Formats: sequence, structure tokens, C-alpha cells
Amino acid sequence: MHHSINSDGNDLVEVFVEEPYEEPEIVHEADPGAPTISVLKEPDPEPQLDPDLLTALGETVDDSPQYGPHIHTNLAQRWQPILKKGLPKETKEKLLKTYLIPENCTLLQAPKINAEISAAVLDVVRNRDKKIEAAQQQLGAGITAINKGLTILLTSEDKVTATKHLSDACRILSDLHYMETQTRAKLVTPALSKQFLNVIQDCERDETLFGAKLPEKIKASKAIEKQGLQIKKIVKSTTGTSSAPTAPRAGYQGNWTAPSRYPSSRGGEEARGEQHRRRRAGRPPCRSRGRRARANHVQCSTKQGAGTRCTRGLPWVLQCSPARVLAARRAGRLSGIDDGFAFQKHSPTVQRNNIGSNAYVKRLLKGAYKLRPSLPKYSHTWDPQRLLDYIADWYPNTSLTVEKITKKLVILLALCTAHRVQTLSLIKINKVSIGPTGVKIIITDIIKTSAAGRSQPILFLPYFREKPNICPATVLRDYIALTRDIRPENALNLLLTVKRPFKCATAQTIGRWIKQVMAESGVDVAAFGAHSTRHASTSAAAAAGVSVDTIRKTASWTNNSQAFAKFYHRQIIDEGSFARAVCHISNDINLSLE
Repeated sequence: MHHSINSDGNDLVEVFVEEPYEEPEIVHEADPGAPTISVLKEPDPEPQLDPDLLTALGETVDDSPQYGPHIHTNLAQRWQPILKKGLPKETKEKLLKTYLIPENCTLLQAPKINAEISAAVLDVVRNRDKKIEAAQQQLGAGITAINKGLTILLTSEDKVTATKHLSDACRILSDLHYMETQTRAKLVTPALSKQFLNVIQDCERDETLFGAKLPEKIKASKAIEKQGLQIKKIVKSTTGTSSAPTAPRAGYQGNWTAPSRYPSSRGGEEARGEQHRRRRAGRPPCRSRGRRARANHVQCSTKQGAGTRCTRGLPWVLQCSPARVLAARRAGRLSGIDDGFAFQKHSPTVQRNNIGSNAYVKRLLKGAYKLRPSLPKYSHTWDPQRLLDYIADWYPNTSLTVEKITKKLVILLALCTAHRVQTLSLIKINKVSIGPTGVKIIITDIIKTSAAGRSQPILFLPYFREKPNICPATVLRDYIALTRDIRPENALNLLLTVKRPFKCATAQTIGRWIKQVMAESGVDVAAFGAHSTRHASTSAAAAAGVSVDTIRKTASWTNNSQAFAKFYHRQIIDEGSFARAVCHISNDINLSLE
């Protein structure tokens, strides 16, 4: 641009001012077939808020961890390995023995649990309390080490010794920090799958519990598992169905089998194939269509006429002619029972209603008796005094755990009432009446011996003043008092399980408790079960002179029942009594040797 300026009014000075170069705008014609490109515009900057508004909104919360200033490098290098892997066992024990709790500050000692509380809680609770107590004791040792260092700094100028005590305190507390980290990991891992546990087994902590590289390890584990499946050899199963035709079924070798479950009209080709196989096996085709048609000697009102005896459902040898049965016998297709049926039908001297006198049937039943003779389960029983002497040491009752007092009560109930474990599991706590002479229990639920017109059993447990350690009434009273705080509101039964969550004990659980105590007392549980307490108690009562009527009434048998005489009244055998009598050794000496 050219300007003319008159500087002094006479001369003209020409000044050239260079203007910025502007490129000419090129206008492109829009191609109707070209795609349209949309250009995103940057959003307009947000206006700044007024400081008063920011104050009214409140402060922002930073979720990133905030750390303090750096500590000395030598200190960090010593604590980091302990925080990751903990102290060696020998070093840790040495430090804990060095720094004992000071006498003027005994509350640094971890408090012990009271003996009464320890006896009332479960073993799981006691074990958990021991772990917390050990961690608390280690915390007290660390605080003691810090105070030793501070005491030296306050009373002298020995910085080296004070530094050593402070360093030991940091070691103890860092190891405690590591232990708490391991505890958190153990609380989390039970909810994880086994495959995932193998991945996190060797993970080391950092800012996270299982390390920041955990996602990479999971991906690598899945990749390895996928590659392993790809290179694994696939073995074809030989037990599957084969397309090869099966061999034809051999001739019939066993007893006559029941007809097909479904009539021949069902199943199409499959049903017709079954009929064909039955014909090839030498048996008549199945035409029965119901349980009534399979009954022996029913009166059939079919096309044959009313009153005709129907042979459907009978053994096939009873439906065949003598010639056919003889041919099957020669071919070896008859079993012992089939041959017996054939002999019964075709022999004129044996009637069908006298099948028990058939020689083949008699031989079969005699062989079955030799293989499994019908003998009583117990030929003798055990002495219940052995079991009572064992649980007599569980005294006083108030100092027992819930498990021990429960087992003691179950044993005394089984022996003193002679009832089944089913009855014991149905005792209701609101049906227990505690009186001055004993405890009365009314059974209201249906049990095995319940019947129409028969009264329900009433159990009575007297007080044993001379033997309070095995008094069933006292144990029952103490059991109710001990389980009052742990009993659920909806638990109506007397006996509860011994582990959380507490609930009503079943008959199977009660039987297992009885067998456990029997095994601990020396009773052979391989030969005697939990129900044998009914045999032992009633047999002991009969040996002591109790009348049979009293035994029947106590055990809830009827007045005319022969169950006690046939199955329960057994001789109480003192094992080894014969040998001791021969060798002139008294029973008291033998017991003292044991």
C-alpha cells in the first residue's frame, strides 16, 4: 500500500506499507455423488463459575491414595520386604522374647478369654480367638519396643541403642501388617473357584491385595488353558453306541421275566421287535396289559368265556406243552425254578398248591438259607455300666461344652428310657415338666409304636442323689439352662445340633453321637449300633430283677408283646470272664491294669 506523507509541509515522503498476503479462496463445486463429511466443532469453553458458587458446592473428594513425605531410603528398603513376605520364624520368636510387656504397663498384655466363656463357646470360636490373641500380643511387643527407645532418648543420649529398639519395633509391626494382609486374603479366597486359586497362589501384594498384574495373569492362564485344549489328543470313547448291528440274542438261559411294561400297541417298530425277540428266545409273546392280568389264577372274562382260567402272567413253562418243556430242558434253557415249575405242572403226583414240597424249590431255599441264614442281629449285648462309667467323668455339667453335655444327655436318655433315637429326636421342650422327684416328658408326635387306641409314651427321669454325675434329670435341667441363649426361636425340639447354625437334631445325628461315645468308651461299634442301647438297657434291667411288664411299659411295648423276649432280651457277656476265672485273676486286678 502506498502512502504520501508531507513531513515538513514541503517535501513529500512516500511510505510503502506491506500488507499480509491472503490466499485467494478456492470455491469447489459440490459433487452430488460425493459422500458428505461432517466436521465436529469443538465445544465452546465452559464459563468460569463464581467463587461463591464453588464454595457453596463444597470441596471435591479425591479417590486417589494420598501419601505423606518420603522417609529415608535405608528405612524403606528394610520395611518393604517384611511387608511383602513377613519375618522369618526364628527372627520373629527372638524379637517377641526380647520385648516382654513392662511391669508398670500390664494392659499391653493380650487378655485371656474367661474359662467360663471358653467352655460355653464352640471350638471354632476358641481357635479364632487364639489367632486374634497372638496378633494382639505381637502388637503389645511392638509398642513395648517403641517405649524402650523413647525411654533411652529421654534419659540418655545413646542414640544407637534407641535406634535399635525403634527398628525392632518397626520390624514387629511390619510383620503384623503382613499377617493382617494374609488374613484378608484367606477370608476372600473361599468364595473363588479352584482354577482362579491357582492363578493367585503366587501373587504378591502392592497397592492391591493380589497385585496390579492380576488381570494379565488371568488372561495368560486362560490362554494357556485354551492352547492345552487345542493340543490335547481327543480319545474317542469306545463305550458309546455303535452303528454296527448287534449279535442276535442267545437262547433263553434264565428264569421267566415279567411282561413288558407297556402293551405291544405302544412303541411301533420297537414293540414289534421286542415281540420278535421273545419268540426267538423260546418264550411266548407278551400280551398282558395290566397288573390284574399278570396275577396268578385269575378268572378271565375274555372271548374264551367266563370261568376259564387265564394263564397270562404265569411262568412260561406252565403255559407250554410237555413236549416243548422237554425240548427246552434238553437244550439247557431251563433254570432250577423253571424246571421246578415244569415238574409241578406235568407231574400227576404234585399239585400246584403244594409247590413248597417240590424238590427243586426245597433245594433252592436250602441254598439261600446257607448263603444268608436268618439269625438275630445280636446274640449277646454289651454292659451299659461301661458307658456310664465313661461319661461319669464329664462332671460338673456347667463346665462342659455344648457338644459334651449334649452327648451325655443323649446317652442317659437312651439308656434310662430304652426308647429309639426317633423318640429322642421328637422330644419337645414345652412338653418337659421338671418336678421335685424327677423330670416327666410327654411324647405327642407319632412314633413307630403309635397305633389307634394305644396311649402315647410318657418318659420319667428320676433324680439320682447318690450319683449326681450320671443323674439324667440333673443333666437335662443343666442342658436346658446352657442352651437357653443359643436356642433359636423356632426350635421346639429339646435336642439341638452342637455347631452353628443351631437347629433341631435329627434321629440320624443323635444315632451318630451315640456311636461316637460308644466307641470312645470301648464298645465294639463294628458289631453294635446306636439302636443296641435299647437291647443293653432292657437286658440289664431284666438281669437286675425288673419285671417284664415294667420293661414293656417303659420301652413302649404292648402288654402281650413278645418283642422283648424274642429280639431284645440278650445275655450281657463279660468278655474275658471265662479266661480270668480259669487263671484265678480277679476282675478288679484286670481293671487296674487297664
